[in-house]
Amino acid sequence: MKKILLLILYVFSFSFSVNAQFYFKKIDTLNVKIGNTNLENAWAGGANFVQVSDIDLDQDSIMDLFVFDRTGNKISTYINKGTADSIDYKYDWTYIKKFPKLHDWVLLRDYNCDGKMDIYTYNNGGVDVYRNISDANGLSFVLAESLLFSNYHPNMLNLYITLVDIPAIYDIDKDGDIDILTFNILGGFLEYHKNMSMEIYGVCDSLKKIYQLDNGCWGNFSESGINSTINLGISCKGPGGNIDPQQVNHSGSALCSFDADGDGDCDLLLHDISSNGGIMLTNGGDINTASLVAQDGNFPSNSVKLDIVGFPSSYYVDVNNDGKRDLIASPNAQNLSENFNSIWWYKNMGNDSMPVFVHQKNNFLQDEMIEVGQGAFPVFFDYNSDGLLDIVIGNAGYYNAGAMKSTLTLMKNIGTIAKPAFEIVSLDYANLSLNNFKDIYPTFGDLDGDTDKDMVVGDDQGHLHYYENMAAIGTAANFVLSMPLLGGIDIGSYAMPQLIDLDRDGLLDLAIGEQSGNVNYYRNTGTVNNAAFTLMKANLGGVKTNLPNYIVGYSAPKFIDVNGSFKLICGSENGNIYYYNNIDGNLNGNFTLVDSAYYGIWEGVRSALDVTDLNQDGYYDMVVGNYSGGLGFYLGDIGGSINENVVNDVFNLYPNPAYDNVTIEVDKHFDLSHSCLFIVNVVGEKVLEKSFSERYTATINISNLAKGVYFVNISNDTYSCTKKMVIAR
Repeated sequence: MKKILLLILYVFSFSFSVNAQFYFKKIDTLNVKIGNTNLENAWAGGANFVQVSDIDLDQDSIMDLFVFDRTGNKISTYINKGTADSIDYKYDWTYIKKFPKLHDWVLLRDYNCDGKMDIYTYNNGGVDVYRNISDANGLSFVLAESLLFSNYHPNMLNLYITLVDIPAIYDIDKDGDIDILTFNILGGFLEYHKNMSMEIYGVCDSLKKIYQLDNGCWGNFSESGINSTINLGISCKGPGGNIDPQQVNHSGSALCSFDADGDGDCDLLLHDISSNGGIMLTNGGDINTASLVAQDGNFPSNSVKLDIVGFPSSYYVDVNNDGKRDLIASPNAQNLSENFNSIWWYKNMGNDSMPVFVHQKNNFLQDEMIEVGQGAFPVFFDYNSDGLLDIVIGNAGYYNAGAMKSTLTLMKNIGTIAKPAFEIVSLDYANLSLNNFKDIYPTFGDLDGDTDKDMVVGDDQGHLHYYENMAAIGTAANFVLSMPLLGGIDIGSYAMPQLIDLDRDGLLDLAIGEQSGNVNYYRNTGTVNNAAFTLMKANLGGVKTNLPNYIVGYSAPKFIDVNGSFKLICGSENGNIYYYNNIDGNLNGNFTLVDSAYYGIWEGVRSALDVTDLNQDGYYDMVVGNYSGGLGFYLGDIGGSINENVVNDVFNLYPNPAYDNVTIEVDKHFDLSHSCLFIVNVVGEKVLEKSFSERYTATINISNLAKGVYFVNISNDTYSCTKKMVIAR
């Protein structure tokens, strides 16, 4: 795939590549707070419907945290600082790409007893296992077995698990290898697939055709196919069990296994797709013959009942460094489930062999991050006219009594120009929830000629709504809904607008992304004081953000002016960021797709973004939202490879600001052999390249470059130096 910032430099009669490049650097150092609370993991990217496992990511013998969100199959990794009796995690995204592509459900377990957590994950109606082969080179995994097989008597078949269910992957018989409990394909009976590795080989590290169906209705119970009713005392006979042909197929269940009463056998916490709680099933048998004899539908009966919409799943993991595994619960369904307070933590007040769970909070991890429910559509906007750019975030909504409530979140910039910092001051900015629009996506610009910025909001119906800013000049914005259904515009569904003067006639036009993945262009055919919009093109530039064979793309366009030339950076359904150029003078043609995975940035599905020079250092910065309801932040910068020495005093350039010519004066101690000079613009496109081999002073003609900010780099085999240059003619 073509990368716009790979700078291949040719010097003399041979070529070599220089890795120094303009790039976006992901950071989490911008402070964000709510009230007096600083958010430790502000830019962790949100969380909706998660599955939680522990793993030692950095090999320091302290168990860290792996979080998998069903929303977009999004992985988040947290380093545990290890403070005793304390939740003390720091989001660290550098481990995310160490994991393979995973989907639907993921549980980490040590199958081969080497002390390193391996991966069990869904694949095609079954289970894939990845072995953890981490060593001195860092975290690493390799596919150990694609689709586990089990002996179903008499046939060896794929060990069936649905993408909806969460199985129990646990050493049921306490013999040292990992067994599996999962529901039968025909109905509500639980299958026990016994791992025969220890029995056959005396070691626990086998996977290939090592499972056998030991019991077709483990625990002698059944689950209703239409609700969460549990029937105890069901008789099962022989391998494969006695399956009731009248049993209605169950729709979905999540299992969490642990010894709840300290008697050494496996008890079961069961969640059903039709319930918001969990049923604790007590095993009155032993490790070899399970018999579930009691059920608690008010689990945990000693504390706040687990009641989370909808279809919870639970995970048994120590999250507060006290040596006792706690209980984490989160929805296992993606449609109309709790998405804001959706990770419940029950602290273990007992011990690890006989837990006593006491409710602590409903927003574990979420209370330390920017979290706006489902969907995050950020836009920079100075709402209070103090000269500092704030951030307004639209969303798909918060779960609210069986529906979604869409709002705007306001993050006020309480820092300085050079050092931005934010405070979340409103979760319903401008009270937009009162209008009951869904999936609201904002954009700002002056549409009535009064010099302040008004607001246009897109919604899930494909409509736009115009809010006039009624505030006095220099005061905080005061938006009043002036024109619902702006101009009668209807682009189909999920309108994602940007106000931008695309034809450079002095009037703000509308570029509108939509669910179908194209971009609509509505030209402003009104006046400075009275905007009016006319559809010019429904497929502007031939932009398409759909993956092959997908009918949805959720294009979220952001046009930026780079030194007098428009570029398009566009969010998408798949989460990749698309980059286009060849826009000016080509509004009736097709733009050039430069990159469909811009910088490899991926924050999660339904990406939406905004770009600006937030700290006014001459580099564009970027904020990226995703459908898990959080944000990632990227600073623009000049980067160098680890093999280069980046120095600051290799050369001077003057005049600066420059006009038609710039003089470069290189330090006499700098080795000019194999050296090259190049100039890039603020999005990293190389606009000039020159070998620099003999003279230490050179004057370069830059009259063909548009005014704006550029970066001049001189590099040789050893050193790299970059300086900012402003062209101001």
